[in-house]
Amino acid sequence: MKSEEVIRLASDNGYETKDAVALKREASGREYWRISNTNSSYVLCYQDPLEGSHDTFINISKSLENHKINASRVLFHNPEIGITIQTDIGDADLLSIMNEENKKSLIQQSLELLCKFQSIDIPNLSKFSKKELEDQSSLFIEVFCSQFLEIESTDALKELVKQTVENIMLQPWANCHFDYERRNLISDLTENKIHMIDYQDTRIGPIGIDIAGILLDHYYPLNKKDINGHLDFYKSISVYKDKELDFFEILRWGGIQRNLRILGVLSRLSIEKNLDFRLKDIPMIFNNLIAIMPKDSPGYSFLTNTVKNKLNERIHNL
Repeated sequence: MKSEEVIRLASDNGYETKDAVALKREASGREYWRISNTNSSYVLCYQDPLEGSHDTFINISKSLENHKINASRVLFHNPEIGITIQTDIGDADLLSIMNEENKKSLIQQSLELLCKFQSIDIPNLSKFSKKELEDQSSLFIEVFCSQFLEIESTDALKELVKQTVENIMLQPWANCHFDYERRNLISDLTENKIHMIDYQDTRIGPIGIDIAGILLDHYYPLNKKDINGHLDFYKSISVYKDKELDFFEILRWGGIQRNLRILGVLSRLSIEKNLDFRLKDIPMIFNNLIAIMPKDSPGYSFLTNTVKNKLNERIHNL
């Protein structure tokens, strides 16, 4: 949308708006705008009603507010035109503000928020099926490899998907944000609190997906020493601290599934909708996928040689 359209939409729905500034556009197609007048500012989220609704987001938002989870709040909803108006918690996302000095503190705050989020009851929350997790992971083969890189699938890659899903099915399951990463975590600089946003895709799922979201970053190379330190902290505060669980393996397979899925999704957006704004992230996501994989995993050598070379060639030619 254009800013003029956003200003008109907000004003027509009771939120007098003088200015509208685009915040970000998500892979899902959702658009976020900061709308403001002389006295206040809010965030308007737009999604084409033909492509999805805000109902799940609103339901989750109510539960988060009831359990005092730091998150954006829905103030207004018009389902016919596909908008919500939310509280404006600023734009100091962790991707923008994190540095070597504050990294440990911000990640620990994010893990504390995650533990609290994982343990609350959210009514009517659906659960991922094994087939959904398989289909998400298979996007790597069907879209990223076959369509984006024009590489034929191999049995080893299919075995990697199977192994990944088998491992995450064995993990503890809890509320899963499904995109718990630095871009979706906002620091309230006045109160020194972390708030989560973009939680509309929350389901009951393997805990490794969200742990990997915050610790296996899309924007920096994997650092196993740092990750293990943060995992020790997570274990000390989580409801799973008394269980004999290998949290690195939980993160490993949650991260593999997440990166396989996201590489497929970003490639599909480029191919089907000419949305290339996240292609720059693909090399790091792919490199971290390789870095977290066991070297004896099915397809490891194929990924490190054939697929990596083809990806470098593809990105170079963009």
